[in-house]
Amino acid sequence: RALAGTGIGVIEVNRKSDKSTYILDALEAPLSGRFLWAHARLWDTDLPEQMRDWIPGVENQADDYIDSGAGAIKQTPIRIGKVVGNVKTIQRQRWRPGSGVHEVVVEMR
Repeated sequence: RALAGTGIGVIEVNRKSDKSTYILDALEAPLSGRFLWAHARLWDTDLPEQMRDWIPGVENQADDYIDSGAGAIKQTPIRIGKVVGNVKTIQRQRWRPGSGVHEVVVEMR
C-alpha cells in the first residue's frame, strides 16, 4: 500500500528455511564469484556495517539490508555468459528501424 501509484511492485515471499541459510544461499556464490555489484550509494547506508558484523546462525541481529538484498538476488534470473555447444547463427532483420541515440529528460519531484 505504501508504494501504490509509484509503479513499483513488491512480491511477498514466505520461506521455510531459516534466515541465515536463505541469506547464505543467495549471497555466497555471487560474492565468491566476484560478479555481485552494488551502487555506490549503498556505502552511505548501514549495509557495509551489517555485512561486516553479520554472523550466520545468530538471531536478533541487524540484517535488514542483507536480507532484502538476498531476496532481490534470489528473484534475479541467472544469466549465463558463455554459450556451450553448436549454435546456429540466425540472420535477423533490423526490427527497430527508428533505433538510435535518444535523449530523455526526467524531472525529479
